[in-house]
Amino acid sequence: MDIFKDKVAVITGAANGIGKALSLQCAKAGMKVILADRDQDSLDRCKKELRVINKNIICVVTDVTKSADLARLAQTTLNNYDQVHFLFNNAGISGELGPFWEQPIVDIEKVIQTNLMEILYGMRIFTPIMLSQNSDCYIINTAAGGGLLTGPSLAAYKTSKHAAVALSEVVAADLAALNAKINVSIIIPHLIKTNIIEQIKNCSPAEKEKLNEIYETAMLPGELANIVFEGITSKKFYIFSHFEIHAPKIRQRMENILNGHF
Repeated sequence: MDIFKDKVAVITGAANGIGKALSLQCAKAGMKVILADRDQDSLDRCKKELRVINKNIICVVTDVTKSADLARLAQTTLNNYDQVHFLFNNAGISGELGPFWEQPIVDIEKVIQTNLMEILYGMRIFTPIMLSQNSDCYIINTAAGGGLLTGPSLAAYKTSKHAAVALSEVVAADLAALNAKINVSIIIPHLIKTNIIEQIKNCSPAEKEKLNEIYETAMLPGELANIVFEGITSKKFYIFSHFEIHAPKIRQRMENILNGHF
């Protein structure tokens, strides 16, 4: 059974990177796709590319840090298609390197609002819609290895991603208790070749050069999108891009916690 064809998919952070790759995958699968992003020009470019293979593409300029914008996104989706089957809460930013106490509070808050509140708003607004449909639906939240692991630097980013993982787990448990037809998944990417390096603030030339070297061999977003769709099909909760890299680190973290160490 094809769970994707003719279904309605909403993707935030849809115009670039992982979001764009997921949007393309949805378009190829014959879905009706709603692209949400804060940048109109990027949305228009993405829409033009996707419409070559799928005419059912709608763009909605959306600031995911605002609940009202996500409510408008949901209403636009319903106005056009009467329903929604897939929600990809994907928008995210990286924040700053270095000790968080040296960072402007406004920058810290922006990371939390973008990476966490977007998922909270998205699930809070779209879940009742999906429940009312009483049909098979899917919520896919983009987290990160930084949502299961910690270590120095990128405090706001890792905090937001840990919270996003916890929120996703709680919502999945609540939905399971209701026997709801909504499946929840979390994407756990490792190194994906996006513009994330350009997003990092106060990055020294040496740090940027090192990051560029690391990301030189990173996975392409399209490869991750294939993995994500395979994970959705098999109803995986945690969808890893690089399980072999994350698994031993997660295992060590859990052992450290149980032994009372960091």
